[in-house]
Amino acid sequence: GLGSFGQNVLFARVGPANADLEALSRFVEDVRQLYEHRELIPPSPGEGPAWVPHVTLLKTSRASSPKKRRRGGGAGRLRIRPESYEGLCADLGSHALPSLELCAMRGGGADSGYYPVLAELPLGQLPLGV
Repeated sequence: GLGSFGQNVLFARVGPANADLEALSRFVEDVRQLYEHRELIPPSPGEGPAWVPHVTLLKTSRASSPKKRRRGGGAGRLRIRPESYEGLCADLGSHALPSLELCAMRGGGADSGYYPVLAELPLGQLPLGV
């Protein structure tokens, strides 16, 4: 299905759950615990899933409303309202996942709007259902 992070990111959930996805989830949890132990990240509050395997479809965090830009006003941020994607088909088929990227969620990004990639782990051609 489709989901969102706040009203800034629209994503497709990865699924269905299988052994590869479960192994990846365990890996992510192990890395999170290691980072917490080394105080590289704050402790997880333990509320809900800290990691959501997903494919980002739309991100508006850097986009501003054309109406606000024309008026010369502040950065009127565009928002993704849940009703705008309710009922849409979210089955995007199966795709090869060539790598796993560790991205910085803060700080300067590329001109493309993509997060800075801190590290990349090649995975071969692991199939990914979205």
